[in-house]
Amino acid sequence: MASPRKFTPVSKDWQEETCNELGISFIERADLIYEPNSYLGEPSTCFKIKGDGNCLFRSLALSVSGNEDLHMYFRNIITSFIANSKDPIVRDETPDDYLKRTRMRENRVWGTDIELYFAAKCLNCTIFVYSKHGKIYDWLEFKPMNKNTDLAIYLHHKNGDHYDVVTSVNKSRAESELPVLEDENHKYEPFIFIDLDKQNEKDETKFDISMSNLSDILKSMSFEDSDASGSVECFKCHVKENPGTGCIQSEQKEDPFDFENEVAFDTIQ
Repeated sequence: MASPRKFTPVSKDWQEETCNELGISFIERADLIYEPNSYLGEPSTCFKIKGDGNCLFRSLALSVSGNEDLHMYFRNIITSFIANSKDPIVRDETPDDYLKRTRMRENRVWGTDIELYFAAKCLNCTIFVYSKHGKIYDWLEFKPMNKNTDLAIYLHHKNGDHYDVVTSVNKSRAESELPVLEDENHKYEPFIFIDLDKQNEKDETKFDISMSNLSDILKSMSFEDSDASGSVECFKCHVKENPGTGCIQSEQKEDPFDFENEVAFDTIQ
């Protein structure tokens, strides 16, 4: 009998190591508290993510760096991984065609299962998503290429249009342990054309990218993002060891760390 899955969120050590690989700063937050080692039941509490079309990338940025304001940086990294895929993404659509059609590189474009699939590969970390499948809610697992830790990122896909970060789950195994749908058992066609049955055989050649050569991808990435008003926000200023870039950040309409007027945790009824 398989051992029960547990709620084992990413640790501070993992976050710091991953942020160092990505060339970004890690922020340890007193308002983001996980309760690990519980059985993987339904989410109990979540950290509320801003809903602006970037919630998937904000959730990933927060889970890794403690700073959801780096969502465009993570969008760039993940779409760069997609661009380097050697196989079609959706049916016979090339990675470049997919990115152009979906405009996934642009601000406020919703992320999908495809981006989650590649995010797990990019970050080399399992991503669990609590989402509705048919008439029931359950966990969907997105696996990395070479799993080297049992720690994972946990997201709650709410109402089919928003992601929050899961910080705790129901601890009662008998009452709440739920099935996990692994990505190998999910066929994304016609939405996604990735042969998951042969995923392990292809990973070494299909994703010719690893944390060791992220620097090449980062150098080729575009960090500027224009909104409808034409103002430009520069994300190079968030990168470590990059002083004196001459970058001037546009004035932000909202302080991403102002939690006085926002409830940080959302208890799920």
